[in-house]
Amino acid sequence: MSIATMPEPNAQLGTLHSFVSYDTKQDDITINPTQRTYGSLTEAYAFFNAELFDGKLPPCLITMQRKKGARGYFSGERFESQDDNTITDEIALNPVHFKARPTINIISTLVHEMVHLWQHNFATPSRNGYHNRQWATKMREVGLIPTSTGEPGGKETGQSVTHMIQEGGPYALAYAKFELTGAALLYHDRQDERSQQKKAASKTKYTCPLCNVNAWAKPNTALICGDCHEPMVGDTVAVPPTAPPMTTTASTPSPEPPAATEPRKPQPKKQPPKPNQLSGRYSGGAATIIGHDAVMGRWETNVRQWAVGDVSLSTKNVASTSIRFIKPGKRNSGSYTVNVDTRYLTVEAGCDVLYDSRWDVPVDMDRWAETNAKFTNNRPFTTVRYLLTKDADGNIVRTEGELQQESS
Repeated sequence: MSIATMPEPNAQLGTLHSFVSYDTKQDDITINPTQRTYGSLTEAYAFFNAELFDGKLPPCLITMQRKKGARGYFSGERFESQDDNTITDEIALNPVHFKARPTINIISTLVHEMVHLWQHNFATPSRNGYHNRQWATKMREVGLIPTSTGEPGGKETGQSVTHMIQEGGPYALAYAKFELTGAALLYHDRQDERSQQKKAASKTKYTCPLCNVNAWAKPNTALICGDCHEPMVGDTVAVPPTAPPMTTTASTPSPEPPAATEPRKPQPKKQPPKPNQLSGRYSGGAATIIGHDAVMGRWETNVRQWAVGDVSLSTKNVASTSIRFIKPGKRNSGSYTVNVDTRYLTVEAGCDVLYDSRWDVPVDMDRWAETNAKFTNNRPFTTVRYLLTKDADGNIVRTEGELQQESS
């Protein structure tokens, strides 16, 4: 370090103030992390804008955001300057994922979001977070292969689409040149490392030397085995190792989150199928109950569960039985009863007859056929199909459709 002092004041020039100048070497200056990180990302944006987008992309605000479950996102027209009302887009990168990913993948996330920025400014984007065909085509143009799974063959469009780096593609070749500049000097987030260390330091595993039962408690806690009445021996849990830096080639998958600016809605959990709630002498799952009525005609009811009840006798010694059922999408059950010789029911699945009510309630088929022939063209009812819709006021409106008369 050299110090230089100005000479004495000169009366002709007026009063001069002395000063000290410092010639400081670059190594003596503390590196500015903010300037280093955002400067690197700004240089990367400018470089790949020129290489992959012909320099057509407008400037944007690059930020670092710890958005859970996301490695980056794009938000169009997110910020506005306070002085001249200039509006700009945002590209955010998540530093939590920087340590576990090589720089080529981190910068590919930046280019992934640059494609969203291109589509927002020069093309036709879909709703927030949806990756459409136009976006997928542009991704391939810049050397990133869209995939919903992170593996070859995944869907290229959808709400959640990542990408792979095309080996020898435009992005891979451009990054090879960019790497020579040494411009990408980034900091990763250590929050996960500190959390792991704190969690590990707060837990100690204790083991009974006689029965080998384990327990966990804070360090230096005096524990005694309740069965053996022996002091338990503590063993501090080691700090979980952090993930080593990934090695990559130009074809390494680089998962990306959806570009939505809003948190992804939680997906509903799939409920396990309900057990068969109906039981009887005969029972089963999905099937079709078919009514064969000599007077009313033939009708069908699709069910997801069914069961046949016991046979009972009336005072006139007439047998009867019933079939209980639950329709698809319903929780409550219904039932059909057979107690006349002009009707019988069958439960069928495909070409198989699972149950026939004539097994329990006899039917005189000659009389049934004679009655059926009599009413074939003169059924006492018809089936009318309606279309239910809502009008502008939310009222349900019933529109009558085509009349269909059931036939046997």
